[in-house]
Amino acid sequence: RMLLADGRRVAPVGSPPRPGVLPISPGFRALVLANRPGFPFLGNDFFRECGDVLSCHVVEAPSRSSELALLAAYGPDVPPPLLQKVADLFAELRSLA
Repeated sequence: RMLLADGRRVAPVGSPPRPGVLPISPGFRALVLANRPGFPFLGNDFFRECGDVLSCHVVEAPSRSSELALLAAYGPDVPPPLLQKVADLFAELRSLA
């Protein structure tokens, strides 16, 4: 059960309601962006922290062309050579994992 900042606990769907326990609604969805654990990303092990309460799905990094398109959409005034350098840096970071 996941502990909330106010002291209540989140319980799986179908858990009986009790004081201090908040059952998850069947329609509840959470989209969480998390870095992978370990060097060089220094993220937490998301599955270890929340995998018993939430269904976790991994989304792999986009292809280089998709990543460049995302970067261009985010920074439309950034010159393409600089966007390519940023994409290269992301690729280098991913290769270190």
